[in-house]
Amino acid sequence: MADRQEHMGDDKGKTIEFTSPSVHRVVDDDVIDVRFVIRKLVRWSWLIALATLLGILKGLWDMHNFRPAAIATMTVLPSASGPGAAGIGGGAGGLAIGGLAGALAGVGVGSAMQLTEFDRLLQATSTVTLARILQDRYGMMQIVFAAGWDAETETWIKPAGSKFEFWQRVYAFLNLPTWSSPNEEDLANYLGGSFEVEELEDTGFQKIEFIHEDPEMALFLLSTVYNETSELLRQQDLEESRKRIDYLRDRLANTGVIELRQALLSLLASEARQEMLLQGDAPFGGRIVEPPYISKYKTVPNHLLLVGVPGFMGFAVSCLFVVMIALYRNE
Repeated sequence: MADRQEHMGDDKGKTIEFTSPSVHRVVDDDVIDVRFVIRKLVRWSWLIALATLLGILKGLWDMHNFRPAAIATMTVLPSASGPGAAGIGGGAGGLAIGGLAGALAGVGVGSAMQLTEFDRLLQATSTVTLARILQDRYGMMQIVFAAGWDAETETWIKPAGSKFEFWQRVYAFLNLPTWSSPNEEDLANYLGGSFEVEELEDTGFQKIEFIHEDPEMALFLLSTVYNETSELLRQQDLEESRKRIDYLRDRLANTGVIELRQALLSLLASEARQEMLLQGDAPFGGRIVEPPYISKYKTVPNHLLLVGVPGFMGFAVSCLFVVMIALYRNE
């Protein structure tokens, strides 16, 4: 008998190969033999194990190079109602003013009624308006982005080097953002992204944290940003309250209907109380239960992200590589 004999059956795309009198296999162009793939994976398991180990070792090295950052923290009890409640739906007085005054002025309050002062405070930390105030008062961009600021020439330092220039050309070709000197928008994004808020379970208290490599800087940024944001919102609500008072006074002077005058007088008295509270020292957004302090605990590396992901990627890529090579050589 010849060493190799081929016979084409009636089924198209199927070939029966006789390699010996007792061994044969069926190869289908549309089906992958799973047992064949598993055998190849087992045969090259040393390569898969090596790639997985290299991924894990890289993750462990990244954990070793991780630089812990300081955590400045404070605890706040959000206000159920407060000086700015009239404009955002806090309390019965605020709802009445928003409804009637809005109807008189033709202005709807909409979803703003659902916000709290604390929500507004957190959102305001990432606004360009706050960033401009911090820049004007503290020169905050030069503090936050100190590594890129040249104090002698008072200019921002543009990174140099062939690698930097290469990637800048790549980004420009792909219409991706290229390097530009920091501005208030960059400062706003940094401040908003550095705040972490966590609700203490079953208490209603909110823990606010600010993370920075320098402990004193973390404490300074947390205290300054929180206080300046509170003052910004207080001034905004105070200005809006004064505008509503002027509006109500004007409507009162031009209204002769007794029922409307009584309603306007009630609204005017309520707005006057709100204005008085906004000018006081009442906490805005929430009462500070625990003043800002530096925690003894620092940030820790995420071992699942730093070790697990590279290890899994090494395993997956090596398996895919072995399967592709095996299938290619078997064609």
